[in-house]
Amino acid sequence: MPKAHTVGLNQANVVCISANADTQNWITASFAGTGVTLSVCAPDEQDRLAQQLNTDVAIVDLGTDPTAMLTPLCTLNTLLPHCFVIGLVHGDQAAPLIKVVNQCDLDRFVPLPNKAAVLLKHVANGVQNARLKRENERLETLVHKQNHQLKSMALDLRDKVLQRSRQLYSSLTQLQQHQRAFEQMLYNFISIDPYLDGKRAKDISYTAQQVAKRLGLSDGQIEQLRLAAVLGEIGKLGLDVPLLKRPFNKLTYQQQQGFYAQIQHAEMILSPASHLDDVKAIIRHQFEQVSGSGYPDKLRGKAIPIGARILAAVRDYYWYATGEMTGNKMPHRAIKLEMRQFERLKYDPQVLKALFSQLAEKPRHLDEYALTTDELKPGMVLKSNLYNDEHILVLSEGTVLTEVNIARLKGIEAKHTGLLVLDIRKPETACEAVDSDNETASSSSVQDLSTETPVTA
Repeated sequence: MPKAHTVGLNQANVVCISANADTQNWITASFAGTGVTLSVCAPDEQDRLAQQLNTDVAIVDLGTDPTAMLTPLCTLNTLLPHCFVIGLVHGDQAAPLIKVVNQCDLDRFVPLPNKAAVLLKHVANGVQNARLKRENERLETLVHKQNHQLKSMALDLRDKVLQRSRQLYSSLTQLQQHQRAFEQMLYNFISIDPYLDGKRAKDISYTAQQVAKRLGLSDGQIEQLRLAAVLGEIGKLGLDVPLLKRPFNKLTYQQQQGFYAQIQHAEMILSPASHLDDVKAIIRHQFEQVSGSGYPDKLRGKAIPIGARILAAVRDYYWYATGEMTGNKMPHRAIKLEMRQFERLKYDPQVLKALFSQLAEKPRHLDEYALTTDELKPGMVLKSNLYNDEHILVLSEGTVLTEVNIARLKGIEAKHTGLLVLDIRKPETACEAVDSDNETASSSSVQDLSTETPVTA
């Protein structure tokens, strides 16, 4: 078994720097049989020293004048920064040693003469120290490299996420535009029918949305209700004309059952639009009653979708007001008294409360920044849908005005006695943009030139 002081020396690289032949011989003899690779050179052999790049320990004979070794020591520290340096000291040389230590790196001192075991013990510790230094440097280099790679990967991932976000935003915008075009096409079907009323559908939709806001519904629920209210009568396209011409309360029981068939017609018309399932549910249950005696599924109370409960109350209010419910137009006070009689029977009390609170407010008006056709310029963006007198959609919300459609609008205006006033918003704030500086998708604020009130030509 190896001696304790030689453990850790196997395959170690040691260099001895000495001009003294006796010291060189003593060191050579000390390392005999230890498995150490030993190189011996004179202090002025820098070229040879530069080749010892894997040296673990350097033994430097400081001689009788340690200051004479300053240059070789500094060269050693420069060429072999991880090397453990042991200085061999001859006698009492405190003053010159202090000068040497202040200017060069020396890790240990071994006084001479001494035993080989003492030297080997210091060398073994030095080998371990040097290898730890090199391993730490290797790990630091590796960590630095990996951090650089991770940073590069993170930047690349960020760029890909940003690019994908832009693609998704663009796709979502196109999808929303297609869905809105589909909705507007269905609305035109309602408006063009002589027995249906597109304008009233818009009024019902607007009022229903305001009631929903008062009740604290989410934006998604309000959007579903908006569309359900606009398309709520689309199923009437499949009904016989006599059912549409008579007030609802004057229909016989069998005729009312036929009238309710509009629900199935609406579901059939909207069946290809799977993304409108929640909207279809509101339309389907708009004739349910909170008492559980409604149509078609006799749902009770909160089992009826909140959107359907709101639509039922708002729709009936307008039916009373226009005479479609009883055959006679009723004033607000009379409608309120009538509908209160059916509270907790047909209508949700909270919905009625919110409805009458909303109707007590004054209607909205266009503000001073609404524009006439003479003030329109190419590049402006239409904020609200524009309808003609028959409530057919002429231009849709978000349309970027051009010279062609401005001329078209002036042509429409020429056929009317009054000015055509439009809601406009600035084109640079018309859509959301991805903030490339922050690398996140964000919505740009819209600076409106008018209120959100729909404009009817």
